[in-house]
Amino acid sequence: MHRTHRSPLRIALAQLASAACLAALVACGGSDGDEARNDDPFGLADLAAAVAEPTPPAPAELAIPALNLRVDAPAGSSVTELLGSQMISGVGLVVSVEAANAASPATLAAARTEADLFTPQNLREETLADGWVLTYENTGGMGTNYFVTARREIGGTAYMCTTTVSSAEQQSAAVAACRSLRR
Repeated sequence: MHRTHRSPLRIALAQLASAACLAALVACGGSDGDEARNDDPFGLADLAAAVAEPTPPAPAELAIPALNLRVDAPAGSSVTELLGSQMISGVGLVVSVEAANAASPATLAAARTEADLFTPQNLREETLADGWVLTYENTGGMGTNYFVTARREIGGTAYMCTTTVSSAEQQSAAVAACRSLRR
């Protein structure tokens, strides 16, 4: 039996070709009648709508066994270990949770100082009964990034809950997850 090796480049090119075909089909399907769509000749708005982020399912409690914590995350979310922290990922959500260490910002002021490295925009701070949350945005060569840095004291241990995501909705979901951390 002969097997054809599929290189990562060949796979990427096949995916790109498939996306181009989908864009062409969407563009041809266009609007009612035969009227031209001069504002979006390739149908990219339709394609973007077709692949838009799905609405996250209702939150459910998720255990983070390695830290003996629980978090509210979209139903079906998972926890995986990533470089020493616990990554919670699901529809519209990705955050990392880990025990704070000496390099972690202990105060909002320290977190703001770290954020200054990214020329933050729309900086927002929230003080919680057991910690704080800092959010901000940064626009660069790859578009706008949305940051969350949160510190929580739970059961006598400090935890960091962080993410950098590509939408305001994902940032809001991350803040909600960080706020929901508990034993």
